[in-house]
Amino acid sequence: MNRPITLTPADVQFFHDNGYLAVRNVIPPEVVAQVRAGAARLQAEYACYRKEKNIYYTSTEAKNFAEMMDGSAAARSAAVLWRIDDLADKMPEVALLKQLPFVHNAMRSLLGDELLQYNESFVTKPPRIGQPVHWHQDPSFKVRKTTDPISTIDIYLDKADEENGCIWIVPGSHKRGVLDVEALTAQHGWDMPGAIAVRMEPGDVAFHDNGCLHGSRENRSDRERRIVYLAFQTLRQARASGKFTEELIQQRVKAFNQYRL
Repeated sequence: MNRPITLTPADVQFFHDNGYLAVRNVIPPEVVAQVRAGAARLQAEYACYRKEKNIYYTSTEAKNFAEMMDGSAAARSAAVLWRIDDLADKMPEVALLKQLPFVHNAMRSLLGDELLQYNESFVTKPPRIGQPVHWHQDPSFKVRKTTDPISTIDIYLDKADEENGCIWIVPGSHKRGVLDVEALTAQHGWDMPGAIAVRMEPGDVAFHDNGCLHGSRENRSDRERRIVYLAFQTLRQARASGKFTEELIQQRVKAFNQYRL
C-alpha cells in the first residue's frame, strides 16, 4: 500500500480551516513496532510516581489541565503516568519518526520552511486506569506572539477510539482566540458543542493546531492508547515568544534538519 509523502493542497486548507487533520497509513509498520518497543521501555521505567522534570503523572483528583501539568493532583493520590516530554535522550526511537520525509514535507507545507521542531512528547492511557485529559488549548497557544499557527503531528502507536480514550476536538475553535476553557467545561462538561471523536489506527497521524480545543476521556478498555507528539512552530513565532534562546533555536534546527533528505 502506498504511503503519502506530503500533504495535498486540500489537506493544508482543511487543517487551516478546522485546526486539525488526520492522514491514514503514514508510518511504516516496522517503525511503529520499534517506537512501540521504546514506549514500553519508558512505561516500565517511569511506572511508579517520581517528581522529575518533563515527567507527568495524573490521578482521579485532577480537575483541569493545569492541575495535570503542575502535578499537584498526582502528588496527592494514586498517580498514573500520562506524559513524558523532551524524548531525544529518553527514547532514541523517536529519531526514526524524525527521519521520515513525510514529517518534514508535511510540516513545511503547513508552517513554511523556517520552522522549529521544539519538543517531542510521549502520551499514554494505560488499560482501565488511563485518566482523562481535560479540555484545553495547548499552553504554547496562550503565549503566541504572531498569527503563525503552532502545530503538532500526532503519531499513533495504537488504535484509538471512544473506548480507550481517543482525542476529541472542536473543529475551528483555534480561530476563536484564547478561550475560557474552565467556564466552557463548567457549562458543557464533556459534551462540548461541535466536538467530534478522532478515531485512529496504528501508523496514522493527526495534526492539530495548538489553539484547537481538545481533550480525551478515560480508557475504559483493555487496550493501550499511546501517541508520540512532535511539536513545531515557525522561527518567527519562536523568536517572538521569548521562550527560546537563539543558541537553543539553532541547536534544535540543526538537530532536526540533519534528518532531512
